[in-house]
Amino acid sequence: MGFAPTPWQWTDWAYAEDGRFDGRWDDPGGSWRTLYVGETRLACLLELLARFRPSSRVSDDLDAAAIRDARPRTLTRGIASWLHGVTDVDDVPLDGIEFASRHGDDLTLWAIFERSRDGDVSAILAPRFDNAGLGTGDADLNRAMELLGLRWAD
Repeated sequence: MGFAPTPWQWTDWAYAEDGRFDGRWDDPGGSWRTLYVGETRLACLLELLARFRPSSRVSDDLDAAAIRDARPRTLTRGIASWLHGVTDVDDVPLDGIEFASRHGDDLTLWAIFERSRDGDVSAILAPRFDNAGLGTGDADLNRAMELLGLRWAD
């Protein structure tokens, strides 16, 4: 989910708190940005709206659950920082990381890392969905709200 007219544009640094963004896979040093994208609109909406849930689940397991937990971001940000510096056999840096949403293993997401070759929009992204706006009748939006226990204000 992005903002018209360019939904794939990197988020302006003006929105970074103390020079850093608060996403799970964002750079802990605040020198590059991360764009979060999903395989489906539902996956995107669940991630976007999750912070507005009336309550959240707590997990005591420190395994895959730790990576999916939205609160302690030191682990995932450390992984992101390391991955940002990794290159393949041809010395080409990784573009990001694919991960399963904390809302379901069937919801695939990607954290795309900003690179020096990128302008306002990542060079590797292309739209998969129409750029139609969302409204109260949108099926994916309503399903995401239902799964998260959210409802429209009266």
